[in-house]
Formats: sequence, structure tokens, C-alpha cells
Amino acid sequence: ASEKIVSSAVKLAQLTGFNEFAMGTIFIAIGTSLPELTISILSVFEKTNNLSAGLLLGSSIADITLVFGILCFACFVLKKHDLEIIETVGLSSILVIFALILGTIDVLFGAFAIIIFYLFMRTIIKRHYTIGSEKRPFLVTPEIVKQFAILIGSITIVIISAKFVVSSATEIAYFFNVSTIIIGSVIIGLGTVLPETVVSIIAIKKKNLRLAIGNII
Repeated sequence: ASEKIVSSAVKLAQLTGFNEFAMGTIFIAIGTSLPELTISILSVFEKTNNLSAGLLLGSSIADITLVFGILCFACFVLKKHDLEIIETVGLSSILVIFALILGTIDVLFGAFAIIIFYLFMRTIIKRHYTIGSEKRPFLVTPEIVKQFAILIGSITIVIISAKFVVSSATEIAYFFNVSTIIIGSVIIGLGTVLPETVVSIIAIKKKNLRLAIGNII
């Protein structure tokens, strides 16, 4: 389902005029993060907050270390002019520093994180929305409707699947007397970064570095 989300999002992005880095950063990244988002929200409702925290930390660390490390074996080199990549890493650092200053992750941290996300998305869209200057009217074509329907259907499958992942992980943790934060960080955290890993490796093989990097960051 995540694979379908990614492919549909890419096609929609191409139809609406976004470049490769913007597609990776906005559409593909959000699409491949839906499992983490859905599982985390459901975990909170099921009163398994440690599972949610472990998942978010585990998947984020896996993205910026394991997956990014795998991409480095593709022998790419970031130049000084790759300012956006440096900016996004900087934003991640700001979030960590803010969390350390607060000493806790609460509603205030959540609001700050969402503001950072909004500002980042606004900047990316402003830089990379390529057909805006042409002032062409946006036409809803059959292909757009088709891809949008596939996108919505795939998201629904991810949400339903996530429900089973949360309940199964919780049961496994209780059965083996293992902390839910370990289950969230290691098992689910690594499992949910598989879409990002596969998409980025395929992008690198197709010589599309900006899409791969945008997806990971």
C-alpha cells in the first residue's frame, strides 16, 4: 500500500509541476511516513505511549543513520551549493535542541514542531512549484482523478494495517515481557523505514539523487 502511495504521489506531483527534490521532500516523504504517523496515533489512543515514542525515535534515527548510510555507498558527494539539504539537517538539529531545552516532549514541543514543518513545506513549495509563473489553469483530468483515487485507497489500507501492527506489537511485548518502547524502536521502527529505503535505493539506481535525499531528510 505504501508503494502505491509513493507511485501515485510521484505521478500527481509530475502533473502539478513540482521538481524532484520537492517531490521527494513533500509527496514521497509524507507518503512513506504514513505508517509511522498512523501507528503512533493509534498507539496513543490505545494507551501505549511508549510504543508511539519508541516508534518515532526508532524510525527517525533509522532514516538519518541506517538509510542515509546505505545511500552513501552509492558514492554521491554533497556540495556546498546543496543548501537545501544542509538547511533540512539544520532544522532537525533545532528540534533536538528545543526538546533538550524543554526537558520534555509535550504539547508545546508538538506545536513548535508543526510550525517548523509548515515553514519548511512553504519554503520548498515556493522554490520548486515550477508552473506557478505560467499561470496555467489547473485542469482536473481523468489521470489525476485515477491517481488520487489510488492514493486515497492505499492510505486507507495503510491505516487499517497499522491497527493490526499496533495490537500485534503490544501483544508480543506483553507475552515476552519486553518493553513496548523496545518493540516500537527496533521492530516497528525498522520495519516502517523500509518504504523510504526501497524508494531511495531505486532513485539512486535511476541517477535521481535529489529525489532520494529529499525523501530521507
